[in-house]
Amino acid sequence: MACSVISPHNCMSKYHLTELIHGLSKEEIRAFRLYSSRVKQQGENHTSQLFDLIKDAEADEFSEKVVHWIYDKPNKNAYYRMKGRLLEDVEQSLLILNRSADDQHRIMDDLRLALVFKQKSKYKKALFYLKRGVKRAEKGSFLHVLDLLYHELLSLAKDYYIIDPVELIESRNVNRDRIREIQEIEESILKVNYRLKNANFSNKEVDLTQQLEEIVNQSIERRETKKIPAVQVEIHKCIRTTLLQSGKFFELEEYLKKSFEEFSKDGLFNKSGLESKISMLNWLINISVVNKKFEQSLHFGEQLNQRLSDEQGKYRKRYEWMYYQSLILAYTFTNRLPEVIELLERIDADDSLSGTNFYDIFTKINLAITYYCMGEIDTAIDHFIPVVHSEIFKKLSRSLQLNASIVELILHYEKGNLEFCLNRIQEMKRVFRKELKALA
Repeated sequence: MACSVISPHNCMSKYHLTELIHGLSKEEIRAFRLYSSRVKQQGENHTSQLFDLIKDAEADEFSEKVVHWIYDKPNKNAYYRMKGRLLEDVEQSLLILNRSADDQHRIMDDLRLALVFKQKSKYKKALFYLKRGVKRAEKGSFLHVLDLLYHELLSLAKDYYIIDPVELIESRNVNRDRIREIQEIEESILKVNYRLKNANFSNKEVDLTQQLEEIVNQSIERRETKKIPAVQVEIHKCIRTTLLQSGKFFELEEYLKKSFEEFSKDGLFNKSGLESKISMLNWLINISVVNKKFEQSLHFGEQLNQRLSDEQGKYRKRYEWMYYQSLILAYTFTNRLPEVIELLERIDADDSLSGTNFYDIFTKINLAITYYCMGEIDTAIDHFIPVVHSEIFKKLSRSLQLNASIVELILHYEKGNLEFCLNRIQEMKRVFRKELKALA
């Protein structure tokens, strides 16, 4: 089969602009309005008008009606040019808002400034920004960005005699050797982890544990490469997966605690390492639950909540569910059921936490189960009925649908609805024939 070229056109959704605008947070909308007001030409307000129409879901960006709403004399070509300007304004406002959110953004700013001055033949200034970018990239161990900076420095050396290309080539080759070693480690781990996930981390894949151990040993032997934060993180992932695969849960807990302390001490949890810190806290929460240390789970859960507020909360939306799951699990296993109900009801009513199929179902099913545990069968059923009759339910995996159907069956059995149960069992045998046969 021939490989197709990946272009922006076949990667981009038809409604890219609409999706982009609907996905903006309140802060990002404010940033757009501020940026738009600065770059807007006198008398131009069409881009802001179209932005509001799309944001408020009053218009389809491809509808001819929109052209008539915006222009007194409809002009499709002018409208599509204006749409392009709006898209560019939204993108630029996002870049400006997030330019200080990550060290790599600052480095890319240095690179862009260097290109500006190179274009103006101001080579000394271009060299200044490229050197500053190199220092920042080295400090943060952003090796791929560093390779890009070396490329631009060598390009600049063609026009600026003061630059020694020999020294630069040597530095670039050393950096590329480090990149290659990291890639070998990452690729090996990816392959093994893929097999582990497909085996559902079962003990059937014992040889994979040995492969992971070999990867760790090979990584540790490369002393210089091992010092790189990205490599340390990959080695950590490899070891924790090995311990998980081996079922050594208490050893895994101790290793995670020790790693967390060492990473904190060594400064790996800086701005660029914040996401790794959040991930490690999630592992600590989960292993605490597995080892039935629920108060410890709450302790790490609170740390996770605090870290989600770091860096203007840029990771909160992505990882907030980790925090809530840790609370729900700890409260459930310590029999604090009223607090579980209160938390789940609050989550269910929060529009900002809805929209993800798995978590929407997770909330409602856990509400039903918790009410069941409290002996409130009718309330449990009331919360569960919307789940199995929703469009979301049909989009779940077959195994999740089966599990949810079994929960529904238990609830109705406890209620005494025996006729319903008999009919539901027959229906489940038909609908989930393949899944039930695999369990037999």
